[in-house]
Amino acid sequence: MDYLYALADYYIKVGKFQEAKAIAEQMIAKHPSKKIGRDLLDFINRKLK
Repeated sequence: MDYLYALADYYIKVGKFQEAKAIAEQMIAKHPSKKIGRDLLDFINRKLK
């Protein structure tokens, strides 16, 4: 989970929101009980609007 979060964080910081979204979706699929994946995906979706 930590490496996925770090990768998503990196993509967000460099403005690659589509790539970050794919990573957040992986986080949700692999760890559905962890809230951080859903929170991250919500944040990314707001940035993409």
